[in-house]
Order: sequence, then structure tokens, then C-alpha cells
Amino acid sequence: MMILTARLPGVSFWLDVEQDPTEKGMRHGVRNSKDVLIYLTEGLIESKYCQMEMRWALEFEKNIILVIETDERHGKPSIEKLIALCPPDLKHIFADNVIIPWYRDPAFREISVEKIIRARSVKKAGPTVMAESTTKLKFMTRSKSSDSGGGDVFDWTFVYFTVLCGVALPGAGTKTKVWSVAVRIILLTCGFMCLSRIFTTEGPAFWDTGTIVQIVVAHPIIFLFLHVTLTILKSPLIADLLDNRIDAPVEAKILRLKTRIGTCMAALLTVSLSFWGWAAYLPAFFDMYYLESTSQQRPATLLLFGLATASRGF
Repeated sequence: MMILTARLPGVSFWLDVEQDPTEKGMRHGVRNSKDVLIYLTEGLIESKYCQMEMRWALEFEKNIILVIETDERHGKPSIEKLIALCPPDLKHIFADNVIIPWYRDPAFREISVEKIIRARSVKKAGPTVMAESTTKLKFMTRSKSSDSGGGDVFDWTFVYFTVLCGVALPGAGTKTKVWSVAVRIILLTCGFMCLSRIFTTEGPAFWDTGTIVQIVVAHPIIFLFLHVTLTILKSPLIADLLDNRIDAPVEAKILRLKTRIGTCMAALLTVSLSFWGWAAYLPAFFDMYYLESTSQQRPATLLLFGLATASRGF
């Protein structure tokens, strides 16, 4: 197992002997696997648990990989005996899948490893491709929030909050993606408008150059945060976490609760800081200094610039 882990970084493996040793736990493990590797040794086919795992693999249409031990000291089986002892409903597994010999000699073991990798459901795609193309994040929609048996990890509040903030989560619809692009364009426009304030520092609505520079720098930081957030959510690490390491609905329920609490705190902080910023930022733009700029023999463009900047705050 360590050899396969080294060859496939980012891909998660589990052993049935390390899984929840109950029928429900083992069924859950098979159901949430992309490939099921059956290691054929002496007496394996007589185990009722192994037979159940093989039936679940067929039921869930998993990719089955047969690997046979070749060293008699480690339980090398007779393939004819294995097939003879195999229940009738499982015999076709041996006919439908190529049996890969497992060599313990390091000189030949690499051949076995390479054959196993090729037999995976994603032939030559690396773990990153597999995670990004076939893994769906377990988001919870509001209509499913009453389903206590679900395995969703992210609460619906997180989904709607990220959508509102312009973060197009994996699997998002077309409208959400369009809104996400619009948010980035708005953010970029705001950055340029804030930068323009450096050249017009008149009136009560304008701050010193140092403050303006800090505001301008904040825009690329927010833009970078959006990019990093999406990169993390699409990463093999998150895909592996959701697909292979959330072993029970109870764990998912706890994570949903933590996600909801964190989202509510983030939403409260966002709204509070936004209103605080607007209260301190917008009123100055409606000062008579700008509204009466023409009568005070100041450039009329100053009024337009002030109103444009004020609208950006909204």
C-alpha cells in the first residue's frame, strides 16, 4: 500500500481491516471508492466479508482490480481453487478482469505497480485531474437541509454566502459563473477608481495619499483571496477529504454545523464592516463642497467625480 501511495500522491487508500469492521461501515467504504482492489490470497474467497465487498463493488459498478499473491510464503493461492470455491454470482469477476500478479522481488515489483495503475478507472490521468474532473464537492442545498442522513459537508448557508460574494464553487451553474466574473470586473474597476483618487485630493471626501494607497492595495489582496479560495476548493486535498475521509453522516453533520457557524460569523463581519465603511465613507461625497462646486468657481468635473466615486461605494 505504501508503494502505491508513493506512486499516486494525492490519492487516498483504505484497507477493509482498518475500516469500520461492520457491514454498514464496509459497505460505505466500497460505495465511496472509485476502484476496488481485491488482493487474492489463500482462503480469501471463502471469507463472507470479502464476498460481500465483491458484491457491493458489482452493485455500485466500481472498477475492480484483481491482484494475486505470487509468493507461497505469503499465501499464494491456486487460481483454479479460488474460482471453484467462488459463489456462482461472483465467478464472472475472474473472467471479466485481468488478474495482475504481485511480485515481491523489487526487480519485478515495479511491473506489478504499473499494471495496477493502468487498471484504475482513470487510466493515465494523474490524481489532480481525477479530483477536479470527477469529484463533486458535497454542498448542501436548502431543500435538503432536513435530511439528517445526508453526507453533505458544506452547509447551504456557505453555498449562498460564497455565491453572493462572487465565488463560483465547483459545480456552480452558468448564472453563478457569470456573476463571479462580474464581481471580479467590479472589483477591478473599484481598484482603478480608488487609484484615481491619488490625483484628486481635494475636499472632505478625500484622504491623504498613504490612506488611499492602503485602500488600493486592498483590492488585489481581495482578488487574490478569491483566486486562492477557488484553488483550495478544487484541490485534490479537498476532493480526497470529501470522497474518502468523511466516513460517517455523523462526521458530516458536525462539519456542516461548523461550516454554518463559520459562515454566519463571516457574513455578520462582512455586513458590519461594510455598513461601518459606508457610514464613514459615503456621506462626505454629498457635502456641499461638491454640490456647489460650480457656484464656488471650482471645476464642475469635481462634482461628477465625487458622485461617481460615491456610487462605487454602493
